[in-house]
Amino acid sequence: MKNIKFVEWQTRSSLAEYLAGATGGSNLLESAETSKRFYSFAVQRSDGELRVGITSVDLGIKPAVIEIRDKCVLIGYDERVAAIELATGLVKFDFRLMAPFYSFMPLDECDHAIIIYEIGLIKISITGETVWSLDTDIIERVERDSDHLLVKIMGQPESITVSAASGKTIER
Repeated sequence: MKNIKFVEWQTRSSLAEYLAGATGGSNLLESAETSKRFYSFAVQRSDGELRVGITSVDLGIKPAVIEIRDKCVLIGYDERVAAIELATGLVKFDFRLMAPFYSFMPLDECDHAIIIYEIGLIKISITGETVWSLDTDIIERVERDSDHLLVKIMGQPESITVSAASGKTIER
């Protein structure tokens, strides 16, 4: 995995100035005109540093970035998930979730990751294809247990067990 440098900026203009100085290309992911937080991440490539800026409306969770197989990086922020292709610096896909993004869970399968958001899970491929999705009530936490996910849902006494491969709930 490449070294990803993640920075929070005080103003939109300081983020724009930083992106303008990129030697290996740059891109900007904008959440809304009313963005209150400004972030960037940088990945070193053979032709220089690829820089990506993120403007956020600040739903309380900082953006998350993970790399998948030296091919792309996934970025989760606000209610969005996007992928930037490392070779070109271009946006491969960008989609809106039904609720705020929480985090990513990388998988041993190199071309997939699980998106954890406020009211569900989505397993996506490196191309942006949805492999499976699971809608839930509000998620408190998700833990990995071998090939399964233990999903704690608010107000439920026990976690539910979900197959990471299929997204189906499993009785334990």
